[in-house]
Amino acid sequence: MKIRSTWIPYPGAWLSAVLLLLLTGAIAYGGQVFLQMGYPLIQFSPNVGILFGLLALLMPIFVVAIAHHTLHLFLDHFFPDSQTSAQKKVQGFFPNLMSWWEGLYGWQVIVLSTLITAGLISGFTTPDVSYANLYSLLSAWDKTRYIFTFPTLIWIVISAYLYQFEHLVHRHLMSLNSGRR
Repeated sequence: MKIRSTWIPYPGAWLSAVLLLLLTGAIAYGGQVFLQMGYPLIQFSPNVGILFGLLALLMPIFVVAIAHHTLHLFLDHFFPDSQTSAQKKVQGFFPNLMSWWEGLYGWQVIVLSTLITAGLISGFTTPDVSYANLYSLLSAWDKTRYIFTFPTLIWIVISAYLYQFEHLVHRHLMSLNSGRR
C-alpha cells in the first residue's frame, strides 16, 4: 500500500476548496440581499445595525453547516457506501455537531484564505496590479466570469492546504484515540 505524501492535499481537500469557493459566492450574494434588507432599518435604530452585523458575521457558519448537512443527507440516501464506518448516518433536518464544526472551519478557511491571498498578491505586485487582482478575487464571489482568475486559483490552493491540515489533525487524533483502547 502506497502512503500518500502529506504535503499534497488529498482529493477531498481540493473538492472541499472548490465547493467552498462556490458556496462563498452564494454567501456573498445572500449577504448583499441581507444588507439591502437591513440598511433601511439601520437608519432608524443603531442597535438593529449591531444585530444585523452580528448576524452577517455568523451567517456563513450557518450556511456552510446547512450545506454540509444537506450534502451528507444526499450522500447517505443515494450513495450509502460512500461514508466510512466511523461516521454516523446523518439524520433529521437540523445539522449535527460535525456539520456545525464544518461550518465553523469553513468560515475560518474563507477568512484565512482571503487574507493570505490578499497578502501574497499585494506583497508581490505593484499597488495598481494588486488592487486589480484583489478586485477580481472578491468579484469571483459575485460574478462567475471572475472565477477562473489567478487570485482565485491561489485562494483554492490555500483552502485545499487548510483542509489538508484539518484532515491530518483529524487523522492524528483518531490514531491517538485508537491507541488508548
